[in-house]
Amino acid sequence: SLVVKREINDMTGEARCRVRIGLEHLSLSNLQEAYYEFESALRLFEKLEDDHGIAICYENLGDTLMKLGELHEAIIAYEKCLPIKVETWDKVGEAQCLDNLGLAHYSLGDLSKAAEYYEQSMAIWKSEGEKHALLTCCESLGGVCFHLEEHL
Repeated sequence: SLVVKREINDMTGEARCRVRIGLEHLSLSNLQEAYYEFESALRLFEKLEDDHGIAICYENLGDTLMKLGELHEAIIAYEKCLPIKVETWDKVGEAQCLDNLGLAHYSLGDLSKAAEYYEQSMAIWKSEGEKHALLTCCESLGGVCFHLEEHL
């Protein structure tokens, strides 16, 4: 499918194929391959000025970088994704991005920053009526608060 998309010069189709291939590599823990596919898709979506596609790529790059242990780079990717989610009124995507930023900062030991992101995410999950996601976010925030108490 990727070859066909390239042959007919379907940049949108090629970018979407690359995202799907990247997700497959990510699920198999082929992290370098996943990163390559998401980067390639990002370049195509940028040429197309497709904000939705760009945001998806940054989010997937962030997830891949988290698995690679590149936490600072993951934060940069999520920070590039977040304003696009806000601008396009993708509240669920915004909350997911905030959760990811919370996890990255938590993993770095920046507990107060993690708590800030989880609190923002929690407000969105609550307003969207996403009870399962809200519960997960509350659990994450609880873990942060527990560790903050240990450091007082």
